[in-house]
Amino acid sequence: MYNNIEISTSIRYNKSYKHLQPITNKQINWAQSVLEKCKDYLLLPKDLKIHFRPIYKDIYFGLYCNDLKTVFIDPRQNKSRKTFLCTLIHELAHADQFENGYLEDNDDGSVIWHGVLHPCIGNINYDKYSNLPWEKDAEKVVKNLLPILKK
Repeated sequence: MYNNIEISTSIRYNKSYKHLQPITNKQINWAQSVLEKCKDYLLLPKDLKIHFRPIYKDIYFGLYCNDLKTVFIDPRQNKSRKTFLCTLIHELAHADQFENGYLEDNDDGSVIWHGVLHPCIGNINYDKYSNLPWEKDAEKVVKNLLPILKK
């Protein structure tokens, strides 16, 4: 498999997060079980990494960093297989958007989606953020892929 799946040192060694090892190990197995299928539907970077670590509790379930070609998954937020798969697919959809050239980040915090500039999106509420076109697109990917990956 071309994907690197890592467990963050904060989970493995930090006493505050050691209790997350069992769910993180389960999530790694879930990820390994679906990544090959995802490659049939999404264009993913060759050097993609999936990194399990606490992010921002109650804010993010996961995030994709294009500069690092890394999906970050917060194991505290993704305890059921369905929730985990939704988060993973959503973040992989963002990787696909970048790989296909549909989505671009700018240094000033603005984003280009299908050639259209969207000004700085830093401090907007969840409802506005979830209605951004690349977020709606990622959710559409989740809706289409989840039934296939749950089999």
